Amino acid sequence: MHTKLLLLPILASLQLLPGAANGATVDPSCPPATCGNLTITYPFWLGSQDQSSCGPPSFRLTCNDRASGPFLRNSYIKVLGFDYGRRSLVAVHALLAADAACTVMFNVSSAFAITDRFSISQSNRELYVLSRCRERLPPPDAVPVTNCRANSSGMYAYLGGSYGTGQTPVNNGGCELSVFLVLGSSNDADMTAANYRQLIAGGFLLEWEPVGDCNACTASGGRCRYDASTSAFACLCADGGMRPSICGELSMQK
Repeated sequence: MHTKLLLLPILASLQLLPGAANGATVDPSCPPATCGNLTITYPFWLGSQDQSSCGPPSFRLTCNDRASGPFLRNSYIKVLGFDYGRRSLVAVHALLAADAACTVMFNVSSAFAITDRFSISQSNRELYVLSRCRERLPPPDAVPVTNCRANSSGMYAYLGGSYGTGQTPVNNGGCELSVFLVLGSSNDADMTAANYRQLIAGGFLLEWEPVGDCNACTASGGRCRYDASTSAFACLCADGGMRPSICGELSMQK
C-alpha cells in the first residue's frame, strides 16, 4: 500500500505562522486592508503595502481580485477566513479546490514542513482517496470518485476520523492512498464521503501560536509591528520608538 499525503504540500509553503491579535488600531502606515470579503490585520499584511514592518514575512498575503481572496505569499494557498481571536484560519489549495479529488492524478508532492509555532487543528477530518486499485474492490463505506478529467475508474473516497487518529480505510484492492484534510462539521449529514468535492473545496483549519502580545501593545497606546533587525514582535509607540512589548518600556530604537 502506498500513501501520498497530498494535503500537506500546502503546509510546506506556510512555513512560520507566529503571532496573533484581535486586530490593531487604525494605522496610517499599516492600516487594516481588505481582499475579497476578508479584513486583513496584524500579523497578516498585503505585499502591496510594501512595508516589511507590518508583519512577519511569512504572513505576507497577495490579493488576487479574480480569485476573490488573499493567497499566502505567492503560493496557491488561498485563505477562506480568519479567526484572529482564536489564532486560526481556514485555507485551501486552489488547485485542489478546482479539481477536488481528481487532483490525486497529478501526483502532488508529499513534502511538507510544520514549525513548532504552527499546527494542524485536531478538529479537521481525514478524507482518503483510493486510486489505481488493482483488484477494483471498493473498501467498505467508500464511494466512487467520478467526473474527473482523467480516468477515474477504480477511484474511491473514504471519510476517516479526526486528524492524526490513523483510521485508514480497509484496503483489500491494493489501492494507492492519498489523504486530504477537511473541516469537521457540526452537521453530520454533510460529513459523508459522498460530499468529497464539497469537503475538499471547503478547506481545512490551521492554527498558530502567538509571538508577542499585540493586545497588550495596543492597550498601551502602541501599534503592533515586526522588527526585521531582531526577527521579533515589536510595539511601535507614539514617540516613534520600537519597544519589545508595550509602550513605556525602554525603546529598542528611535
